[in-house]
Amino acid sequence: MDDTPVLEELLGPLRAEFHAHRTNALVRVDAIVEALDRYTYQIELGISRQIAVTHGLRQPRDRSDARRAAQALLNAVLALPELNENTTPTLTPPADEEEAPLSKTELPTEMPQSPYAAIARAVKVAPVVIIGGAPVRDRLKQLPAEVAKAIEWVDTRQKGTHAIGNLEKRIRDRRISALILLEGLVQHRHTDPLVSAARQANTPCAYAGKGGTLALTNALKEIEKALATRKPLPAR
Repeated sequence: MDDTPVLEELLGPLRAEFHAHRTNALVRVDAIVEALDRYTYQIELGISRQIAVTHGLRQPRDRSDARRAAQALLNAVLALPELNENTTPTLTPPADEEEAPLSKTELPTEMPQSPYAAIARAVKVAPVVIIGGAPVRDRLKQLPAEVAKAIEWVDTRQKGTHAIGNLEKRIRDRRISALILLEGLVQHRHTDPLVSAARQANTPCAYAGKGGTLALTNALKEIEKALATRKPLPAR
C-alpha cells in the first residue's frame, strides 16, 4: 500500500508552517546581506582610489566611506533578536488555528508601545526628512499612518538638487527632527553640508541606500533609537 498521500497530508501543513517562519526570519538575514554588500563595495572603492592615486589614474567619482558602511553592518547584526537579551523568539500559530479567548485575568492591562514611539513624538514638533529620488510612500507602510503622513520626502528627481534648498538652515535651526539620506541617489557634495549641519545640531542622521523598503526600515529603526535617547526638541 502506498502511504505517500497520507504522509503528505500529515507533513504538508508542517512544511508550510516551517516555510512561513523561515521567510519571516530571512528578512533579518536580507538586511545583513544588503549591509555586507554595501560594506564590500566601500572597501573595493577605497582600494580602487588608492591604486588610482598611486598610478596617477582618474579616481572613482564616489567617495569611499567604509566606516559608515561598517557601522550600518554592525547595526544590522545587533538588530538580531538572538543578541537582544530582552527578546525571546516566538512562533506565530498557524492561521487556521483558533486561539482560546483570554480570560479576564489574562487580558493585557496595557496596549503594546509602538516600535516608532519616539518618531511619533518627534514629528509633532518637526518633521523627519528623507532626501533622495522620488517619494514612494508605500515604502513607509510599516509606520503608523499619522507618522508616515508627517514625514517629509524631498523629491530630487524632478526638482534636482534645488529641492534641497534651505534644508541646511532648517537643520541648524533645529526645525527638522531627523534626516534620512538616500546616498545612492544624491551626490555627497550635496549631502555633506547637511550631514555637517545635523552633526552640529545633534540631529539624528541615517542612510538608506537607494530607498528600498528594507533599507528605509533599517534607517527608521536607527532614527527611532537615536531619538529615544535624545532630549526632545523645543516646541516651535
